[in-house]
Amino acid sequence: MVAASRRPARYCSSITGCSSGVLGRRRSPKPTSSIQRFEDKHDLLRRPAANSGATPRYDWDDAFLAEMLRIHEQGVPATQAEWIGRIQEWFAVNSKSGEVPDERTIRRRLTPAWKSLSMSA
Repeated sequence: MVAASRRPARYCSSITGCSSGVLGRRRSPKPTSSIQRFEDKHDLLRRPAANSGATPRYDWDDAFLAEMLRIHEQGVPATQAEWIGRIQEWFAVNSKSGEVPDERTIRRRLTPAWKSLSMSA
């Protein structure tokens, strides 16, 4: 006798109701129109919006990309204050709204990178 976990893909059992020895397996029911109407009514297949959440106030990705290119070409700034000034300058020139993040906000974003760069230099 074959163990339950080692049964062949096609088998006959009392659950499927095949007493004649004909191979068979129960299939799951196909979705009917009533099931589809229920899913539509209750919005079960809705996908979350890709743009959920607030629009970022500052374009940090582009600012960091510009600074990485600048560091590649000119090297790491001598001080963190110099680097913060360069970031503020970038935002002043490139920000659509003209807003520039304050020094504290920039420092919080730069500190992990500054520590890594200053240790490796």
